Amino acid sequence: MTFEPPKPAGMVRVADADPRRLGVHAAIDVPKTSGASVTSPRVDAAEVVGELPAYVERDADSGPGGMRALLARAVERGGLVVLVGGSSVGKTRSAYEALRTVMPEWRLLHPADVGQIDQAAATSPSRLVVWLDELQRYLGDGGGDGLRVGTVRALLDAGSVLVGTLWPDRYAAYTAPPAPGELDRYAEARQILGLADIVLVAADFSPAEQERAHAAAQADARIALALESADYGLTQTIAAAPQLVALWRGAAPYAAAVLAAAVDATRLGVHSPLSPELLRVAAPGYCDARQRAIAPANWFEAAMAYATASVQGGAALLAPVASHGGMGQVDGYLVADYLQQVVGRQRRTARVPNTTWQALLDHLTDPADLAQIERAAVYHGFLHQDADPSHHRADTSDDDVDRAALLAVPRYADKREHVDGGVKDDCVAEQAMAADPPPELISPDRAARRDRVAGLLQEARQGRREAFNLIAAELTPLLCQVMRCQGLDKEAAEDAIQTIWLTLLRHLDAITAPRGPGRVAGRDRDARSMAGTGHPT
Repeated sequence: MTFEPPKPAGMVRVADADPRRLGVHAAIDVPKTSGASVTSPRVDAAEVVGELPAYVERDADSGPGGMRALLARAVERGGLVVLVGGSSVGKTRSAYEALRTVMPEWRLLHPADVGQIDQAAATSPSRLVVWLDELQRYLGDGGGDGLRVGTVRALLDAGSVLVGTLWPDRYAAYTAPPAPGELDRYAEARQILGLADIVLVAADFSPAEQERAHAAAQADARIALALESADYGLTQTIAAAPQLVALWRGAAPYAAAVLAAAVDATRLGVHSPLSPELLRVAAPGYCDARQRAIAPANWFEAAMAYATASVQGGAALLAPVASHGGMGQVDGYLVADYLQQVVGRQRRTARVPNTTWQALLDHLTDPADLAQIERAAVYHGFLHQDADPSHHRADTSDDDVDRAALLAVPRYADKREHVDGGVKDDCVAEQAMAADPPPELISPDRAARRDRVAGLLQEARQGRREAFNLIAAELTPLLCQVMRCQGLDKEAAEDAIQTIWLTLLRHLDAITAPRGPGRVAGRDRDARSMAGTGHPT
């Protein structure tokens, strides 16, 4: 008798799949009292409440290299298609609509984890779509527990179609080759993505897409309202971005403290859901002495109610997550991704209070997240290198902890920000520092700089925080010039440089070659070039 592996549970026809469960963002609702404007549709807004808005076809959907053509080709021989684009640009909706158009009768598997994908591959399925929204959740962080290229090949050989979405910076991190001598943490992910057809989804609508959107607005009040938003793109507005940012800006002190703690934890590298107790312990560090003294007994409950409230029936600032599949059980909260992009950028130079470091070290349970935070805590001065994290330093004042953004080298902060008596463009300030550097940073020639940075790198790997700061001070002016030469504006350049230093910090133990930091910089420049807004598709 032949043994047949069990088929994974939870498969549905593509045509019957619930788009919200697949990850399509909840859309804004338009109240009946919204009133008419020159662009408002001639329909009652109440008729569209609770439904997905009309789909505006993207340029990336059609054409020889478009999403639908790639899926049609995959129907014949199997295939992996990955949509790459920023938060709330419409990747997931585009993939969902393409599948409904091209292969509505196929079975769809939305795997809870890599184990379910392995199980599906063992059954040699045919006419199966494997839905991998937020592909990084399955590729992993290079620790060996992510999706394997052999599993993907088995599915493709069986004629299955895999569809995934990914942010540009994560795509760049996965696909960049390691520097000589550096541990190749993402070899498996890079091979998997090498099998994929990549579809780039732009953040901004093209003229043709705008024309299609105006046509759709005649039948959908939400499209019309989104077209009237001057601050956000249409897809971001549809996904409730303006309301989320407005809620962030209007939050009362205790809600603002909880939200800031969640945003800081996420930008420091935490990917797992944040527990209520972690947020409760972290939040007081964002309040002043008076706010802490007069806090009501229910300050945290009220703050969480504000942070988790839906925006007109849609998204929330903090989304509850049940990691272990329990019904009605909240394991923690994740920051809305578009809010994280917007607010995380605003807070990139903000100091992380001691309460947040303490909460993260005490309450994180995910091993990868905890390892990342322990390393960050060492370099930000909160945790001694040789200290037991369970007995980390509790007597450090907030003033002793560096800013969370690695761009802000504390020793030279004033010189970076003030040039000729005024606050100047950061890159101009960095160039001024390069022209008149501190004595220990003077470089007789490039070979000397290389040797000195190599020595500092070795010291940094041994836990000397000041050595890492000196590397940043040495190379940031050069990085800034490179970013400007690539045509990046000030904000994009700052983001790119911050990512470079965060990447170096996260991979510090794996770098063995003296030229490692330069290699990291080159990879990130390529990534930011690809990830620029309005990238053609």
